[in-house]
Amino acid sequence: MPNEVSGSVIELIRQHNNKLDFQPSMQRLKRSLRVLFCLAVPALAVLACAEAGHFDEADATPDSARPVLPPIMPPMPAPMMGGTNPPTSPPNGQPSAPPTAPPGPCSPGLCQQCNESGAVVVPTDDGRCPPVDCNGIVEYARADQGGVPVCQRIVHLASGNRCAGPGVCKVVPDAAACGELRQVELARVEGACQVIVGCIGAEPGIVSPAPAGTPCDDDGACAPNGTCDTSLTEVCADFLDFESPPRICATGVHPSGDTYCEITSTDGQCATACQRFGTACLAAWSASAQQPCGDASAGSQIGCFDPSPFLRCRCTLP
Repeated sequence: MPNEVSGSVIELIRQHNNKLDFQPSMQRLKRSLRVLFCLAVPALAVLACAEAGHFDEADATPDSARPVLPPIMPPMPAPMMGGTNPPTSPPNGQPSAPPTAPPGPCSPGLCQQCNESGAVVVPTDDGRCPPVDCNGIVEYARADQGGVPVCQRIVHLASGNRCAGPGVCKVVPDAAACGELRQVELARVEGACQVIVGCIGAEPGIVSPAPAGTPCDDDGACAPNGTCDTSLTEVCADFLDFESPPRICATGVHPSGDTYCEITSTDGQCATACQRFGTACLAAWSASAQQPCGDASAGSQIGCFDPSPFLRCRCTLP
């Protein structure tokens, strides 16, 4: 439809140009029609007027007298259904962030509270949670009470902190829910010839005899039954007069009638160890760093010249 109207107007202008080309009044009519046409159809009028020859040099109308045409604007997009236009991009060309939905309503409940902004907050404890059974936490530890070693059980008592999350109570005991501690003494050593074995972590502890030969009192040595035997040092005193004296494990009388002392050694051979004290080797056993006196009845007997890093040597008296 715009093309048909433009064509009719152009034809009308051409007829006026042919018939009234030299008449001044017709010139004014031509200019008026041209202005009306350009105002009515701005986009098509520029091409039509140029094609009709109205912008050539023959037109002596000065530029200042010509009408100022409005700028040609791009067509506006049609509104979308509902009366709203499509969203436009921000000036920087980046897509705009989607709108943030307001937080949902917060309702207080089990292990769930609401702060001033309406967000959910989990409290540390809620009286509606069932009690947490802390007896499942088993822990033992050694302690020193006035210089005496003792074995204690660490008893965990419920201390609240039963909320695990919004609407969730703890069912498995942990350090937070069972944080109140109480120490209960289970065992105590009596004398220098007793020690505590175990009592670490989940392992319970017991009182056991100290390794045989462990020094006790002033001149004694611990016997295998956990008592302090001063007769060992009395009989074997000559072995204690040396620098770095050995540990005395036992004493007795050999079938040959010789009195002997059983000592610890790291000399490599019991023959060498006894010779260092000026005595002879009667028997030898392998031992260990944890049990220096070993066990003379445990089948670990070796020859006096057999090598071993830890030895129990039966030597005659100096």
